[in-house]
Amino acid sequence: TIFWNPAVQDILAGIGEDEPDPATRSVVEESLINMMLSGDYISSIILYDGYGNSYDCVRSGIMVKNEINVKDMPWYDEAEEMDGEFIFVPNSGVASFSPKENVLSMIKVIKSSDDYSELGIVAVNIAESVIQQYFDEIGGEYWTQFYVMDQDEELFGPKETEKRIEMKDIPDDIARTPASYKQINGEWMLVNSVESQVAGWTLVSLSPV
Repeated sequence: TIFWNPAVQDILAGIGEDEPDPATRSVVEESLINMMLSGDYISSIILYDGYGNSYDCVRSGIMVKNEINVKDMPWYDEAEEMDGEFIFVPNSGVASFSPKENVLSMIKVIKSSDDYSELGIVAVNIAESVIQQYFDEIGGEYWTQFYVMDQDEELFGPKETEKRIEMKDIPDDIARTPASYKQINGEWMLVNSVESQVAGWTLVSLSPV
Protein backbone atom coordinates (compact mmCIF):
# COMPACT_ATOMS: atom_id res chain seq x y z
CA THR A 1 0.00 0.00 0.00
CA ILE A 2 0.93 3.66 -0.11
CA PHE A 3 2.15 3.50 3.50
CA TRP A 4 5.00 1.16 2.50
CA ASN A 5 6.35 3.99 0.32
CA PRO A 6 9.90 4.68 1.66
CA ALA A 7 9.33 8.46 1.71
CA VAL A 8 6.14 8.10 3.77
CA GLN A 9 7.78 5.52 6.05
CA ASP A 10 10.75 7.84 6.68
CA ILE A 11 8.47 10.79 7.42
CA LEU A 12 6.30 8.86 9.89
CA ALA A 13 9.33 7.29 11.60
CA GLY A 14 10.98 10.68 11.96
CA ILE A 15 8.04 12.49 13.59
CA GLY A 16 8.71 13.55 17.16
CA GLU A 17 6.78 15.14 19.99
CA ASP A 18 6.93 18.61 18.43
CA GLU A 19 4.24 19.84 16.04
CA PRO A 20 5.05 18.52 12.52
CA ASP A 21 6.51 21.16 10.22
CA PRO A 22 4.71 22.15 6.99
CA ALA A 23 6.98 19.95 4.83
CA THR A 24 6.14 16.88 6.92
CA ARG A 25 2.43 17.62 6.77
CA SER A 26 2.64 18.12 3.02
CA VAL A 27 4.21 14.70 2.38
CA VAL A 28 1.74 12.83 4.63
CA GLU A 29 -1.35 14.64 3.35
CA GLU A 30 -0.24 14.20 -0.27
CA SER A 31 -0.12 10.45 0.38
CA LEU A 32 -3.67 10.61 1.75
CA ILE A 33 -4.85 12.52 -1.33
CA ASN A 34 -3.32 9.86 -3.60
CA MET A 35 -5.07 7.18 -1.56
CA MET A 36 -8.42 8.99 -1.84
CA LEU A 37 -8.02 9.39 -5.60
CA SER A 38 -7.68 5.61 -5.88
CA GLY A 39 -11.31 5.09 -4.83
CA ASP A 40 -14.31 7.36 -5.45
CA TYR A 41 -16.14 5.59 -2.62
CA ILE A 42 -13.85 7.19 -0.02
CA SER A 43 -15.45 10.10 1.88
CA SER A 44 -12.47 11.02 4.03
CA ILE A 45 -9.16 9.70 5.35
CA ILE A 46 -7.54 10.59 8.65
CA LEU A 47 -4.14 9.49 9.91
CA TYR A 48 -2.91 9.74 13.49
CA ASP A 49 0.83 9.50 14.09
CA GLY A 50 2.42 8.07 17.21
CA TYR A 51 2.34 11.42 18.99
CA GLY A 52 -1.32 12.24 18.53
CA ASN A 53 -0.91 14.56 15.55
CA SER A 54 -3.58 14.13 12.87
CA TYR A 55 -3.56 14.56 9.09
CA ASP A 56 -6.63 14.38 6.90
CA CYS A 57 -8.03 14.48 3.41
CA VAL A 58 -11.74 15.24 3.15
CA ARG A 59 -14.36 15.26 0.43
CA SER A 60 -17.12 17.87 0.59
CA GLY A 61 -19.65 17.39 3.36
CA ILE A 62 -17.86 15.11 5.81
CA MET A 63 -16.49 16.23 9.17
CA VAL A 64 -13.37 14.57 10.57
CA LYS A 65 -12.62 14.52 14.30
CA ASN A 66 -8.97 15.35 14.79
CA GLU A 67 -8.76 15.86 18.53
CA ILE A 68 -9.13 12.32 19.86
CA ASN A 69 -6.78 9.91 21.59
CA VAL A 70 -6.94 6.83 19.38
CA LYS A 71 -5.59 4.58 22.14
CA ASP A 72 -8.71 5.36 24.17
CA MET A 73 -11.07 4.36 21.36
CA PRO A 74 -13.01 1.08 21.82
CA TRP A 75 -11.69 -0.34 18.53
CA TYR A 76 -7.98 0.37 19.17
CA ASP A 77 -7.06 -2.97 20.76
CA GLU A 78 -8.69 -4.89 17.93
CA ALA A 79 -6.84 -2.82 15.31
CA GLU A 80 -3.56 -3.42 17.11
CA GLU A 81 -4.21 -7.18 17.32
CA MET A 82 -4.90 -7.32 13.56
CA ASP A 83 -1.24 -6.39 13.03
CA GLY A 84 -1.57 -4.11 10.02
CA GLU A 85 -4.77 -5.52 8.51
CA PHE A 86 -7.94 -3.43 8.18
CA ILE A 87 -10.82 -3.75 10.63
CA PHE A 88 -14.31 -2.47 9.77
CA VAL A 89 -16.01 -0.23 12.33
CA PRO A 90 -19.43 1.44 11.98
CA ASN A 91 -19.57 4.93 13.48
CA SER A 92 -16.03 4.66 14.83
CA GLY A 93 -15.92 8.19 16.24
CA VAL A 94 -13.20 9.47 13.89
CA ALA A 95 -15.58 10.89 11.28
CA SER A 96 -19.16 12.08 11.10
CA PHE A 97 -21.54 13.62 8.62
CA SER A 98 -23.85 16.59 8.89
CA PRO A 99 -26.78 16.06 8.90
CA LYS A 100 -26.46 12.87 10.91
CA GLU A 101 -25.42 9.95 8.74
CA ASN A 102 -23.80 6.62 9.49
CA VAL A 103 -20.16 6.20 8.52
CA LEU A 104 -18.19 3.00 7.92
CA SER A 105 -14.50 3.26 8.88
CA MET A 106 -11.77 0.93 7.65
CA ILE A 107 -9.04 1.22 10.27
CA LYS A 108 -5.53 -0.21 10.34
CA VAL A 109 -2.23 0.18 12.17
CA ILE A 110 0.61 1.43 9.96
CA LYS A 111 3.74 -0.65 10.52
CA SER A 112 7.41 0.15 9.95
CA SER A 113 8.90 -1.83 7.05
CA ASP A 114 12.19 -2.00 9.00
CA ASP A 115 11.27 -3.30 12.46
CA TYR A 116 7.46 -3.62 12.20
CA SER A 117 6.94 -1.09 14.97
CA GLU A 118 3.79 1.04 15.01
CA LEU A 119 4.05 4.32 13.08
CA GLY A 120 0.43 5.44 13.23
CA ILE A 121 -3.23 4.62 12.64
CA VAL A 122 -5.18 5.36 9.47
CA ALA A 123 -8.97 5.43 9.09
CA VAL A 124 -10.58 5.33 5.64
CA ASN A 125 -14.16 6.56 6.03
CA ILE A 126 -17.13 5.78 3.77
CA ALA A 127 -20.42 7.64 4.20
CA GLU A 128 -23.66 5.64 4.27
CA SER A 129 -24.96 7.62 1.29
CA VAL A 130 -22.11 6.20 -0.81
CA ILE A 131 -22.98 2.65 0.29
CA GLN A 132 -26.64 3.34 -0.53
CA GLN A 133 -25.69 4.60 -3.98
CA TYR A 134 -23.86 1.34 -4.74
CA PHE A 135 -26.82 -0.67 -3.47
CA ASP A 136 -29.19 1.39 -5.65
CA GLU A 137 -27.09 0.67 -8.73
CA ILE A 138 -27.25 -3.06 -8.01
CA GLY A 139 -30.91 -3.40 -7.11
CA GLY A 140 -32.64 -0.30 -8.44
CA GLU A 141 -34.34 -1.92 -11.43
CA TYR A 142 -36.03 -4.48 -9.18
CA TRP A 143 -36.67 -2.16 -6.21
CA THR A 144 -34.43 -4.41 -4.12
CA GLN A 145 -33.57 -3.05 -0.69
CA PHE A 146 -30.29 -3.99 1.00
CA TYR A 147 -29.46 -4.01 4.69
CA VAL A 148 -26.14 -4.64 6.42
CA MET A 149 -26.90 -6.32 9.74
CA ASP A 150 -24.92 -7.12 12.87
CA GLN A 151 -26.99 -9.77 14.62
CA ASP A 152 -30.45 -8.12 14.55
CA GLU A 153 -29.13 -4.55 14.44
CA GLU A 154 -29.22 -2.55 11.22
CA LEU A 155 -25.86 -0.93 10.50
CA PHE A 156 -26.57 0.39 7.01
CA GLY A 157 -29.81 0.37 5.07
CA PRO A 158 -31.64 1.86 2.08
CA LYS A 159 -32.46 5.53 1.65
CA GLU A 160 -35.40 7.07 3.49
CA THR A 161 -38.18 6.79 0.88
CA GLU A 162 -41.85 5.78 1.00
CA LYS A 163 -40.82 2.33 -0.25
CA ARG A 164 -38.26 1.77 2.53
CA ILE A 165 -39.12 -1.16 4.77
CA GLU A 166 -38.37 -0.39 8.42
CA MET A 167 -36.54 -2.97 10.49
CA LYS A 168 -39.43 -3.14 12.98
CA ASP A 169 -41.60 -4.56 10.17
CA ILE A 170 -39.10 -7.28 9.24
CA PRO A 171 -39.28 -10.67 11.02
CA ASP A 172 -36.63 -11.09 13.72
CA ASP A 173 -35.07 -14.14 12.09
CA ILE A 174 -34.69 -12.59 8.65
CA ALA A 175 -30.91 -12.15 8.85
CA ARG A 176 -30.57 -15.90 9.41
CA THR A 177 -32.97 -16.97 6.65
CA PRO A 178 -31.79 -18.55 3.38
CA ALA A 179 -33.48 -17.52 0.12
CA SER A 180 -37.23 -17.69 0.66
CA TYR A 181 -40.49 -15.83 0.16
CA LYS A 182 -41.95 -13.88 3.07
CA GLN A 183 -44.93 -11.57 3.41
CA ILE A 184 -43.89 -8.18 4.80
CA ASN A 185 -46.39 -5.34 5.24
CA GLY A 186 -48.86 -7.31 3.12
CA GLU A 187 -46.45 -7.63 0.19
CA TRP A 188 -44.63 -10.79 -0.86
CA MET A 189 -40.85 -10.42 -0.87
CA LEU A 190 -37.99 -12.58 -2.02
CA VAL A 191 -35.67 -12.56 0.97
CA ASN A 192 -32.03 -13.54 0.76
CA SER A 193 -29.20 -13.25 3.25
CA VAL A 194 -25.47 -13.79 2.88
CA GLU A 195 -22.99 -13.87 5.73
CA SER A 196 -20.16 -11.46 5.02
CA GLN A 197 -16.50 -12.10 5.72
CA VAL A 198 -16.42 -8.57 7.13
CA ALA A 199 -16.80 -8.56 10.91
CA GLY A 200 -19.37 -11.38 10.83
CA TRP A 201 -22.01 -9.05 9.38
CA THR A 202 -24.93 -10.25 7.24
CA LEU A 203 -26.13 -8.72 3.97
CA VAL A 204 -29.90 -8.98 3.63
CA SER A 205 -31.81 -8.23 0.43
CA LEU A 206 -35.58 -7.78 0.02
CA SER A 207 -37.07 -7.86 -3.49
CA PRO A 208 -40.78 -7.43 -4.27
CA VAL A 209 -42.27 -10.24 -6.36
